Formats: sequence, C-alpha cells, structure tokens
Amino acid sequence: MRLFSSLSLVLLMLMAIRSLNLAESPSSDTATLLFQNQMTAITSSDYEQFVNHSDTAFRQAFTQEQFTALSKALSGSFASGYETVNLGVLRQDGLLIHLWKVTPHQADTDYLVKMALRDDTIAGFWIQ
Repeated sequence: MRLFSSLSLVLLMLMAIRSLNLAESPSSDTATLLFQNQMTAITSSDYEQFVNHSDTAFRQAFTQEQFTALSKALSGSFASGYETVNLGVLRQDGLLIHLWKVTPHQADTDYLVKMALRDDTIAGFWIQ
C-alpha cells in the first residue's frame, strides 16, 4: 500500500509540473527569442536592436551611451561564444523575470542575466 501511495504522490507531482510548464510555454518561448535578440545586439553593438522589443520606459531609461558602455565591456567576452542555461521565471510586481546563466567560452566569469517582461515586451534587462 505504501508503494502505491508513493507512486501516486510522484505522479501527482509530475502532473503538476507538466501543467505549470504548459502554462508558461508560450511566454517562455517568446522570452527565449527576446533573450537571444538582446545577446546578439550586445555582441554586435546594435542599440536599435537592443531596444526594439522594449517598452517606452526602458527605452527612455537605457540610453545609447549606456548601451555602448555595456557592449564594449561585454562583447569581447561573448564574441567567442557562450553557453546559456535557463534558470526559471520569477513573478514580481506584475512582471515575469526570466533568469539565465551565461557562461562565455573564453572567460572565467559566469553572468546572471535577468530580463523583465510585461506582456511579452522587455521592461528591464540586467547583467550581473
């Protein structure tokens, strides 16, 4: 009887995880494409591409000068390629915060990237 209870619990947990993944899939797919776009914009120093899918507040807050400094600081690390791992999604203040670990091929430092989305539009982008 105990084995049946344990198996039932595992099955219920798997079903719950599957339904959560299905519920987040469309937004996660969009987030992945937006994330890849942002990383490409940084490595190619393309400010317009970087702000293309962002909301008005983000565009006003993040200037071309700030982007140029960011791109200069990081494009060398990312130019030789990098690996990414999606760490998950947080819900904060009406935003979905997508998290990635970015490991450049030619650097000793991993980066944590946070991208805030509101209705599939970028409301924030941070690299730590």
